[in-house]
Amino acid sequence: MKFSKILRPAAVMLASALLTATSVRALTVNDLPTRRVNGKVVYYYDVQPGDNLYGIAEKLGISVNDIRQNNPSVADGVKPRMRLFFPAETESKDPAGDYVDSGAVTHVVKKGESIYGIARQYGMKMEDLMALNSSAAGGIRPGMRLRLKEQEVGEDESVPVEKEEDSVVRMEKADSIVASYAPDDLNVAASEEVYADSVAADTVLVSAEDREPLQLAVILPFLLEEENMGRQTQLYTEFYKGFLLAADTLNLPGRRPVNIRVYDSSANNDTVRAIMTRPEMADVDLIIAPDNQTQLNSISAIAPQDALIVNVFAVRDTSYMTRPGMIQTNIPHDRMYERAIEGFIDSYPGYTPVFLSRKGGRQDKEEFTTALKQRLNADGRYFREVEFDGYMPDADLEDLDPNVTPLVFIPVSGNRDEFSRFIHALKTVKERAADASAVQLFGYPEWATFRGEQFDQICALETTIYSRYCPLEGSDESRRLHEDFTRAFGNEILDKQMPVLGVLGYDTGIMVIEGLRSMEARDGDITREFSGIQSGIRLREVPGGGMFNDALFLIKYMPGGSIEKTLK
Repeated sequence: MKFSKILRPAAVMLASALLTATSVRALTVNDLPTRRVNGKVVYYYDVQPGDNLYGIAEKLGISVNDIRQNNPSVADGVKPRMRLFFPAETESKDPAGDYVDSGAVTHVVKKGESIYGIARQYGMKMEDLMALNSSAAGGIRPGMRLRLKEQEVGEDESVPVEKEEDSVVRMEKADSIVASYAPDDLNVAASEEVYADSVAADTVLVSAEDREPLQLAVILPFLLEEENMGRQTQLYTEFYKGFLLAADTLNLPGRRPVNIRVYDSSANNDTVRAIMTRPEMADVDLIIAPDNQTQLNSISAIAPQDALIVNVFAVRDTSYMTRPGMIQTNIPHDRMYERAIEGFIDSYPGYTPVFLSRKGGRQDKEEFTTALKQRLNADGRYFREVEFDGYMPDADLEDLDPNVTPLVFIPVSGNRDEFSRFIHALKTVKERAADASAVQLFGYPEWATFRGEQFDQICALETTIYSRYCPLEGSDESRRLHEDFTRAFGNEILDKQMPVLGVLGYDTGIMVIEGLRSMEARDGDITREFSGIQSGIRLREVPGGGMFNDALFLIKYMPGGSIEKTLK
C-alpha cells in the first residue's frame, strides 16, 4: 500500500465535544435571543435535530447541570424544536439565594461551579468574566481564584491569580465525563509534515459539510478523584495528550471532522457501565478501551454492534476472537513468539545458536527459548547450551570458535541483572573473531529501555531484539513529535518506559482517525496497515470475530548506536 505525506494547516482547531471543552465557540448563552416569560427576560435556545444535552452544553459553554436546573423538562433528554430557557436578569445572588457583595474583587471557585454560573452569581456577562481571567480559558477547577473586576490603583498587587499549569490539558471530573482542554487556537504542530506516512492514497476526502462528525470515546483510568496524581494517571494523561496532537494534526480542511469525548473509568466497572449507558454512546463510532479485562468485557457487551472497540492496553485479551469490531493492536503473545522465531531463523542462517542460563538465575524467557529450541530441532539445526555460575567467566566459552562457525547467543532471561552477568564474556568472544559480525546476540523487548553502558554493550554485540514497539533513538519523526509535545503542553514526554505513552497516544490517534475516514473509501473496511513512529500495524481478520495486529518489530542495534528496524 502506498502512503502519502500531508501538510499541517497554519492554525488548527481541535473538534472536541467534551463537557466543558474550551476551543473557540461560535455561540454562548449571552449570544442567544431573548424574550419575556412571566414578566422576566430570559435567553432561549431551540433544540436542533441531532442535538443532545452534552453537545448543547459544549456549544453554549455551560454545564449540563445548568441546563437541567433551568429546564426540568430535559430529565428524559431533549427533542428537536424543544425550547430551553436561561435567566437573563442581573440580580447578584449566590446559589443559596443570598445577595453577594457586589464590591467583591475575587471569587474562589467551589466544586461543581461553572463559568456561566459564577458570572450569573455576580451579575456579570460570561465573556466579561473570561476577559478578566485568561487562565480560565482552559476551564476552571476548585480552588482557582477568579478576578471579578479590573484592578484599581492602590489595590494589593499580590492578589493570588491561578497560574497556568505546565500542561494545557487539565481535567475535572463531572458525572464520569472528563473535561479536557486545549488552547483556543491549538496549532500545536509547528513541524512541516505529519510524523508518519499514515494516510492511505485511496482515502476519499469528504467535505465536512457533507458528513456528520466521527464520534470517538476514550475511556481510561485517569483516577481524578485521587488527591495526588499517581504514576498511572500520569501515563494515561500522556497517552491522551499524544492523542490530542494526532487529532490536531489530522484536522485538515475538507476532512470529515472528529468529536472526541474522554471519560474517567475510575478503574471501576460500575463507572464504566454507567459511561456506556450515557445517551451519546448510542452514536459512538469508535471506543479506546481501558486495560482492565472486566471493564473491556462490559464495553464490548453494551457498545453498539457497529462500533469499533480498540484495545491498546489489555495485551492478553482474546475477545477479538469472537467479537466483531474488536481490534487488538498488540500482536498476541503466542503469535509474537512465532513471529520472533521466524525472524530469528531468517536472520541467522549458518550461525550456531548458543543458549545461556545461570544456575539458580532467572529464566523468565524459558517459554520462548523452549519454543525456539523445538523449531531448531524440527529444522535439524545444531545448537549449544551453556550454564554458568555467578558471573560468566571467559573460560566457559573458550571452546567456541567464531572463526570456524559464526555464533549467536540467546539468554534465557531478559532481566537487566542477568544481562550484566554474561555480557563481558560475550565481548571477549567477539574480540577473538576475525569478522566482528560472526558474534551476535539475540534478546528481548526489555532491552529497548537500556541506556548508558548497557546500550553501548548491546550495540557492540550487534544485538537483535523483538518488540511490539520500536525504540525512538535516532528518529527524526520522534524528535519532531517531542518538540511539538513540549511546545503544546509545556512538559517533555515521559520516555523512561517502553512503550512511550505519549507517542503511543499519537500513533493510536493517527491510526484510528485515518482508519475511520478510510472506511468511506473501502466499503466500510478499515485500513489494515499503518506505520507509526513507535507502532507498526498489520491487521488480520478473524472469521466471525474482530481483528488483531499480526506485525512484530525486529530491531538490530549496530556499533556506533544506530538502529535498523524491520516489521515482520
